[in-house]
Amino acid sequence: MNNTINQPTQLDANGLRQALRIAGGCTLGFAISKLLNWPNGIFFTVYPMLILGLVPTINKSIIIQFSASAGFSALVVLLMQGLFSHLPVLMTIFVFLTFCFLFYQMSTSGAFLFGALGAVSLSIQLHFASYAVGDSSIYPLIFDQYIQEVSSKGGNALTLLTQFMSDWYVETTRWTNQLIKVCLLYTSDAADE
Repeated sequence: MNNTINQPTQLDANGLRQALRIAGGCTLGFAISKLLNWPNGIFFTVYPMLILGLVPTINKSIIIQFSASAGFSALVVLLMQGLFSHLPVLMTIFVFLTFCFLFYQMSTSGAFLFGALGAVSLSIQLHFASYAVGDSSIYPLIFDQYIQEVSSKGGNALTLLTQFMSDWYVETTRWTNQLIKVCLLYTSDAADE
């Protein structure tokens, strides 16, 4: 029986530089989100980790893929949650197909980052979207932040076109919260009997 103990691998100068670059980017992103009191600091930590870990230099293609993956994930979650949340089997099939599309994009040479970032952000946003009650819903996360940013840059037409989504969210939240209260009351009454 061989009782040798493997020595831990040592980082060379380049590996240490990459590790510090990733750790510094994550720390800086998280610190900025906390200092500016921005919600959902996970995005300011995960995105720098992925981008700094996967890409040696930032260029136009990287920025386009990053922006496209963020927009794609937000759109998919809004459509899936809004249209199919009451049909879980159909929603699961669409989520599976969407992840298949993203993994296919990762396997093609030109859109790896789009697929990788899309898969991570989609999984995080679907997780947030699964909590339909209270302040943890995905709609304020996307609309309040994104629409404010777009309208501050002259996108008032987009704000007018999407206003119904914010109104719908407010109405749906009231209805959903009341429904959950009644279900909880009914469940506790049934348990008492």
